Amino acid sequence: MKKKVKLTTNKERAVISDVLPYEIPLTFSNRYFYDFLKENSVEYKEGGFEWYPTSSGAHLAIQLLLGIEEPNIEGFEKKEKNKLKFQKGLTTTIPFTYGITHKMDELRVLSFAHPRNQIRLVSFYDNYKDLLIYHCQKSKFSLRAPYKPARLINWESRNKLAKNEDYEPSGLIEEYKKEYSSLKSFFVYKKYSNIFKFFESVEYHQCEKKYNNLARLDISKCFDSIYTHSIAWSVFGKETVKDVMAGTIKGGSLKGCFPEEFDELMRSENYGETNGILIGPETSRIFAEIILQNIDKNVYEELDFQGIFYGVDYEIFRYVDDYFVFYNKEDIYKKILSQLQASLKEYKLNLNTEKEKIYQKPIITEITIAKKQISNLLNEKLKYEVVETEVLQDDVVTKVKHGHIFIKSSPLITEFKKIIKTSGVEYKDILNYSLAIVESRLRKIIDNFKEVDKENKSSKSLYYAIISIIEFSFFIYSVSPRVNTTVKLVRVLYVIISFLREKDSDRDYMDAAFKQIFENIYFIANKINIQRHTQVETLYLLTVLSELGKDYRVEEQVLAKYFGGKKDEADSFYVFDNSLNLFSITVALFYIGNKKRYDLFRYSIERYILDKMKANKSVLSKDTEKTILLFDCLACPYIRESLKKELLLLFGVKNEEDQEALINLRTEWFTTWIDFDFGKELDAKRSFEVY
Repeated sequence: MKKKVKLTTNKERAVISDVLPYEIPLTFSNRYFYDFLKENSVEYKEGGFEWYPTSSGAHLAIQLLLGIEEPNIEGFEKKEKNKLKFQKGLTTTIPFTYGITHKMDELRVLSFAHPRNQIRLVSFYDNYKDLLIYHCQKSKFSLRAPYKPARLINWESRNKLAKNEDYEPSGLIEEYKKEYSSLKSFFVYKKYSNIFKFFESVEYHQCEKKYNNLARLDISKCFDSIYTHSIAWSVFGKETVKDVMAGTIKGGSLKGCFPEEFDELMRSENYGETNGILIGPETSRIFAEIILQNIDKNVYEELDFQGIFYGVDYEIFRYVDDYFVFYNKEDIYKKILSQLQASLKEYKLNLNTEKEKIYQKPIITEITIAKKQISNLLNEKLKYEVVETEVLQDDVVTKVKHGHIFIKSSPLITEFKKIIKTSGVEYKDILNYSLAIVESRLRKIIDNFKEVDKENKSSKSLYYAIISIIEFSFFIYSVSPRVNTTVKLVRVLYVIISFLREKDSDRDYMDAAFKQIFENIYFIANKINIQRHTQVETLYLLTVLSELGKDYRVEEQVLAKYFGGKKDEADSFYVFDNSLNLFSITVALFYIGNKKRYDLFRYSIERYILDKMKANKSVLSKDTEKTILLFDCLACPYIRESLKKELLLLFGVKNEEDQEALINLRTEWFTTWIDFDFGKELDAKRSFEVY
């Protein structure tokens, strides 16, 4: 059932929707940072920062965020307007960068900007949202471009575990009215929210009928290669910009204009780099889109000039940095390819010719074939059959529902592997899709089970089926554990955990299923230790273990090993071989909480945090990771107050009263330490459509 919620026009919601990558832990968000900005009216205005602090602690926190060397409360009065004029280098900050597995043996590096540049982004969006939209409407090729600010959230309630058809996850509407952190974009996008909708569209099928061939291309390392100054080329024209820069246009200047400010913002958040932009935030995709839109326009015009006409000789579709070229004649395609390469080269970009794929009629990809077969397999095998019969008793005919289910993991896995082999796809290309179907079928199975009369249904057969679904899900996941795949797996596990926790469930069956989940996660934790550059993929699984309860806790030494820790023979503390990042540290602390069984591990993490903060102190306040880690440590209820004060000393807060004010200011900054709602956070990962 679809619901609509009207969004407020708060400009600050850009920090919820557009600055963080999707691939972050469930425990991490900008929700509380957004609240803090709103409460204290923090904004970037006319080349400087302004704020109305609600308390002396808030005043100190803002100074810390902005990089003031020795924060103080001198002259502070509640609600007094404070200003900090722009200082050279103040907003040139080091982004937090972390790796995720992109493809087998291939790393994708994601990043996000320092909080002070996130504050700047709010102002930039507010000032230039109309121009951002305008410059994203030039291309006939683009499949994903912003075309208006979001005004409504529209979603369909998918949790059918409740009997009430109007069921919504707890607190959903209220949270969204408060700009809940699941907002995925500040703008509404057209035409397609994801590439798979394009493949299923009328537009795609019409091109299949009209053209004999389809070429798939992509830009080589697009975001890594973008030259930030080229944003001005796309807005004003390359020759015009170069003439201005050379001084040949009298009185010409780029200072203070839209592209110059966008360029400066992207450079500042990436420590002054002009080559490459941050990968992950929606802002970066918009920056790239403006440049690529102009390239699309150039390609269209040049081909038209050559007598190659769009909609007659060819059609091109571009989804971010992927191109889909429909054509009939080989010589036409070669000219299109040549022009595309030439236009990209003008902007210091290149096609990845090694990844070129050509499909001929019937145009159907390996992924499409595999998805159809997987859909058929899972829909056939994962089902709870309900049969309705009529029973005559005391001259009264009543309808009785009987239920039956039989699922075995081994043959299911074998059939799945056969599809992978025969279709020629890679596991990574279909795992998200497969696990999404598993979740959908699992919900349907539980719905059907609840419809059957109690005396005519076998709980035992259902729970055996659930065990098989757990085994199948973990098998396909373990082949290619990536962040998106982990989210899908965790959704499946959450459905199972929620159902088994219901009051009518058998405790023995619940324990058997929980044990199965625990053993699979335990196996992964033992096998796949946290790596230096890939630390997000399996952190989600620790939150699942937390949901299972105290009987399913990982032993301290196994947990330490998972995070790369070994006991030091000299002092018995754990020493970590790998470079634990912000996410690994906060999720580890979230998992162990204040439980005594993890005391040694906790103390070892505390020592690691202090050593990490002391390294390269000269750029401490510019470092996104260390700044956010400081604030999360201040709010963390599980670490010693003495450590918090030591960290504040490193950041220049020397007065003990000031330290205590900061420590007691908030219970959350970026990590949810208490009252963590597993189901709600999973719902927040959904890509809700905005209108």
